Amino acid sequence: MLVGLGLTIGCQRAVEPGIDLGPPPAEVPPEDLAVLVEGNNQFALDLYKKLAETEKGNIFLM
Repeated sequence: MLVGLGLTIGCQRAVEPGIDLGPPPAEVPPEDLAVLVEGNNQFALDLYKKLAETEKGNIFLM
C-alpha cells in the first residue's frame, strides 16, 4: 500500500505557478459518452481478436 501511495505521489506533475492550463474540459452529454465507450470497447475486442489469429499465448497491450 505504501509503494502504491509513493508511486501515486511521485507521478504527479508539478505545475509552475502562473501557467495557464486553459479552461476545464467541456461536459459531454451521456448519450455521446455511451457511444464513445461502445466504440472503444468494440475496437479493443476487434483488435484482440485480430491479434489472437496470429499470436500465441497471452496478449497484453498498454
